[in-house]
Amino acid sequence: MKTSKFMAALTSVVLAAANTATFQPFLSATAAGESTAAAAEEAKGNCTAKISVVDMDTGKSIEGINVTLEYNPNGSGKILGEWNTDDEPVKEFTGLYAKSDYGITLKNIPSDYYIPEWNFFSVGNDGETEDVVLRAVKKDAALNVQFVTEDWSKAVPSENNSFLEGITPYDGMYSVFVYDENGKYFTRDSFCGNSSMHLPEGKYTLEVKSEKKDYEIITTDFDIAGTASEIFSDIVFPDKDKRLELDVKNINTETKVELFFRLDEAVSSIPDNNCKLKVSVVDVDTGEPVKGIKAKLIQNPNATGKKVAEWDTADEPVKAFDNLYPKIYYNVQLNNIPDDYTIDRNNYFNFNKNGDQMELYIRAVPKDKKPNVNIAVYDWTDLEVDPATHLYEGYKIMEPDDYDLIIYAGKFGPINITRQDIYLPDGKYYVQAIDKTGDYSPVDNEGGKARAIHKLFGQDFVIPDGIAMEIEIKDGYTVGQPCLFFERDSKKKINCELTVNIVDGQTGKPVSAPECELLRVAEALEDNAENLSYDELIKDGLFYIPEEKDGTFTFTGLEPGVKYAILGASGNKKYSGGKPVFKTFAEDGEKDEITVKLYPYDYTEGCSMTISIPDAETGKTADGAEYKVVYLSSFPRDMLGTVTAKDILEKGTVIEKGKMPKDADSVTVSGLKCNSWYAVIAESGSNRYGMPRAVLVVFGDNGDTENVVLKLYPAASDKPCSLNVQIMDAVTEKPAFAEFKVIRIPDELAAKADELDIITLASMGVICGLGEISDENSSVEIKNLEADAKYAVFLTNFSRMFNGVKPVIVSFDEAEQTKDVTIKLYPFNYNDCSASIDAVDIFKKERVTNLEIRLYRLSEDMGLSPDRAEIFEKGTLVKSFRPSEDTVGVFLDLEPYARYAAVVDSYSIAYNCPAPEIFSFSGSEKTKHITIEMVRNGYTTNYGDANCDNVKDLSDAILIMQALANPNKYGINGTDPGHITKVGAKNSDVTGNDGMTPEDALAIQKYLIGLIRVLPEPTPGNDFPKGEKISDVINVLPDPEYTLSDKNGEKIK
Repeated sequence: MKTSKFMAALTSVVLAAANTATFQPFLSATAAGESTAAAAEEAKGNCTAKISVVDMDTGKSIEGINVTLEYNPNGSGKILGEWNTDDEPVKEFTGLYAKSDYGITLKNIPSDYYIPEWNFFSVGNDGETEDVVLRAVKKDAALNVQFVTEDWSKAVPSENNSFLEGITPYDGMYSVFVYDENGKYFTRDSFCGNSSMHLPEGKYTLEVKSEKKDYEIITTDFDIAGTASEIFSDIVFPDKDKRLELDVKNINTETKVELFFRLDEAVSSIPDNNCKLKVSVVDVDTGEPVKGIKAKLIQNPNATGKKVAEWDTADEPVKAFDNLYPKIYYNVQLNNIPDDYTIDRNNYFNFNKNGDQMELYIRAVPKDKKPNVNIAVYDWTDLEVDPATHLYEGYKIMEPDDYDLIIYAGKFGPINITRQDIYLPDGKYYVQAIDKTGDYSPVDNEGGKARAIHKLFGQDFVIPDGIAMEIEIKDGYTVGQPCLFFERDSKKKINCELTVNIVDGQTGKPVSAPECELLRVAEALEDNAENLSYDELIKDGLFYIPEEKDGTFTFTGLEPGVKYAILGASGNKKYSGGKPVFKTFAEDGEKDEITVKLYPYDYTEGCSMTISIPDAETGKTADGAEYKVVYLSSFPRDMLGTVTAKDILEKGTVIEKGKMPKDADSVTVSGLKCNSWYAVIAESGSNRYGMPRAVLVVFGDNGDTENVVLKLYPAASDKPCSLNVQIMDAVTEKPAFAEFKVIRIPDELAAKADELDIITLASMGVICGLGEISDENSSVEIKNLEADAKYAVFLTNFSRMFNGVKPVIVSFDEAEQTKDVTIKLYPFNYNDCSASIDAVDIFKKERVTNLEIRLYRLSEDMGLSPDRAEIFEKGTLVKSFRPSEDTVGVFLDLEPYARYAAVVDSYSIAYNCPAPEIFSFSGSEKTKHITIEMVRNGYTTNYGDANCDNVKDLSDAILIMQALANPNKYGINGTDPGHITKVGAKNSDVTGNDGMTPEDALAIQKYLIGLIRVLPEPTPGNDFPKGEKISDVINVLPDPEYTLSDKNGEKIK
């Protein structure tokens, strides 16, 4: 995301929000301002946009402009297309999402034109077509519409009611949206104070919106508007929708539009000097005040330099002020600094708005403390990585002139450390790099460069997700070497292109109503992508939108080194969905064309297998290797145990056989049926090899493909391995009825076999043995297994009285050719689970001891969320416990799959009564830790305080995003000690009673920088109670030379 010039002039927290890809932008993408990228999740992607760039007066296309269309420009920033208006004056895009943000970037604009509007748009409703016309203005065109602005915040009628007193110029920012006489959007622009714009002759409707904090446009329904209309008969105000009519009759004659603004009545009654300050100079380590320093508070230090107060920190360690002004710079000047401290002598700050409160802590660093914040910022624009050769070059340290490095140092606020070394005490902090060039963005931690680095150095090489990261100072040093990585947008290597054709798998002809999706597979999934279901595959992936023409889909802006999944389908119900096809580009700029085959639902012979028969010692195709493919008409239950070639040939039908070609490593057998069993036999006519080898193969969905590798062992080394499988009741230690299969794990997945889930293992079709355990048959031997392979013993059927178990992974070595595998099944109600239960004051983070914790087992007829009365009436008391300062309640011998409720009783009246905590154990889960959140009596929801520290600051927004992005670690039941709590999650919901969302984090950031006045954020349909007035966090400007300017380069006073 690129930050606009104007927004870049705001405080560092504004920049933090604007540059964090997780958050949505503050500025709306349309006049209505309601579209968000999140809405795309519900859109169907069948909208159309026609984009053109024209002369505002003539309507003719402007030639030679390079145009780029970008999806979600303030988030993932996916480029959908690039073109030149010479070639395509009107560019059409289909398959767009409704209510999603799109951005248009223009380059090579003719020097005699400028384009006033913001180049963002969205399509309102699903299925609609949007004409997106960007209107350019000649630089010598007459600015024939003049806006005259006045501030009426203190306007009152004169004594004789002949004029208004107290009117002052309005120099704030405002936006003007222009619609033509048919109500269609025409153009827009933003201004500060008195300004002018160009419009052709015609009738228009103007919509005006104040962009200045706490200000509003005066409309016809304001009392002051009625009063003014009685005094001035010709005065015109916008209607209640902030719209007014404009008739431009002559392009060369100036048309004046008067606009009147006022301070929102909710804040206008507050005195101008109602800001409060507490300032202290403290030891950065101990937090204790440093005494004996002479301090002065100076107002307007770079102008009049008026002294507000002077004091000695020995007499007043904490100096308080309650009558300071907003939007005025102040400086705390320090003298007589102790010799053993280093302290900034000048400390600049200001207040965003009237009524703000600030606690300003000035860091005093003992001189014996050495700088310990060590952060590197790298430029990876020219990085080249080759994991095969361990090549890693082309990176460099980023030029300090190109970024600002900000660290958020708790109560000391944000500190710009780009060109200074600082010391901070032990703790965790957030650091952020902010691009100053407009051309750098963070390296995508799921992109090709990141994946190549991880292949070279492993996943422990941390590449942050965005422009900010958490660092830790421990024992006086920065833990590890925190790094931030950036690359130039203008040089990104995302120039690969993929063309996809969707055809009928039988006829080879294009299917009707083709559909195609391209998914960037998440890095964590790419090694196992071929074995995943659709829902598993798309987890954490990124979808791309194609350009479609005549049933052919073209995807551009792709990068090398990333695995993509091509998902083909058809709107014609005749066809079933196709299996994903995968593609990884080797070089930037590479182009490829892929055909995806779809098969009719009634076609069942679309499966295939690839057969390889290598020599076990050389790895090359075995001499004289031959194969047979055998069709088995039903589930081969009568082949339990070792799968031998003799058994297979007796029970099945050979449908294909042949010799392995000498010039190829494999053969492919097609036309096999889905939902069917086959067997493959490998043997050799050469005396060099021993016994034939065989495996079972099962196909599920039509179009499935299996890779079958059968190694032949030389006769001298033919030492087939075997497994002796036993399955028993863990309590009685007697055989337990169960059926199982032994699966050979593909070589490419063998290294991660222990990490594979049951669904992935179950989908593998190459089966080396089947077995059944019963009272008469307590063990089954599976023979003919390979020494250098991994296998999974997988239960396929067992009594419902038992809990299931994970597959057992087995491998062999040369010394051990037979292994015993014993699987113990635990009865469903086997009581070997335990829970530790604690009650914690959510704000003090301390254990509450003056209470009793009762654990109840819930009966099956109780609801999902029973209240205390129902639990006491129907539940069975297991045990009660009173926690002490150093012990928690531990409850043993609990049943898996049973439901329990932890209820607090006999608690102090200082606390609210907490709701019961309902929990259970599932699968292999044996232990749980339950934390009951205790909230002080009288507490009301503190909207925005996600981490429950009674302060609203950037850490609250960060915790929300962490909890959403990594719930296992930071969610309500997360493993991290700082995870969000239930109370914190409730505090976080500030945008619409819809639970915790990224929009809540954005709203908190808006609140911190003054874009909204109160939390929860007022929105249509938001029925939150009115939020309490809690002190805002005010931002300290980094240095006195930091100047705020408007978009025209004029200094903002």
